[in-house]
Amino acid sequence: MQFKPRNEISLRHFFSSSYTSEILKIEYFGPVLNEVDGIESSPDCLVLDKRRIPYNLRRCEFKFIPTNSLDYRDNGRFDVAIVWDLPHNLTKENLLQQLRVQNGCQEVIVLREMRKFDSLPDYIIPQNVNFLNIQKLIEFLQIRDFDAAYSAYLIAKMYPNNFNSERLIIHLVNRFQRIADMDAKGRGNAVGRFIMTRPAIIEWMNRKYYRWNANYQPDIAIHTIAQLINEKFHENVPNNDVIDEII
Repeated sequence: MQFKPRNEISLRHFFSSSYTSEILKIEYFGPVLNEVDGIESSPDCLVLDKRRIPYNLRRCEFKFIPTNSLDYRDNGRFDVAIVWDLPHNLTKENLLQQLRVQNGCQEVIVLREMRKFDSLPDYIIPQNVNFLNIQKLIEFLQIRDFDAAYSAYLIAKMYPNNFNSERLIIHLVNRFQRIADMDAKGRGNAVGRFIMTRPAIIEWMNRKYYRWNANYQPDIAIHTIAQLINEKFHENVPNNDVIDEII
């Protein structure tokens, strides 16, 4: 589960996560050492740049939202600056130009420019969340086709509203050839699979109407499923217009 970082320390932890390193193809390698094997206080670390072959070790400096190049005046020589965001009066190009002269920097990476990072939820400490159920949900979706994660995202997004199961199936038939090729019973399982878990992911309300089970914390589930859709299936989450079709 990933959130947007809130300061420089959380930015460093964020960068070190497998989620971020897999997207950037850059990962933490270790501290910068001097000639007598002591740890340098600056720059922050060495990173392994895996974007090109052969891989490269690069000296890296982190700032959360730097004001300008003066924030780096005591950081010595480094190859890449990683920041979360930049103020409105500072462009990445201008900062790089200044850092190239001052610190020998070759690249500025602004994480918030990337949709997969900017779309993450703001950091909160959730109350009374059953993380075991969230883990069960992700494990359930990871071994299924994209249509399962797609459906789960829609249903969680609609909570606390009910959804019409027939309308959902019609939408899935039009959206996924795999569902369209099924017989009537198979198509019914596109909804029924969410009842077979323990606890059930959806609850029967009345007639053809169901609702997301609140035991799977819909607010957390939405962001977690969206992350799975982006990372595993390399797809975008469905937009709100789809919800209007099946609610």
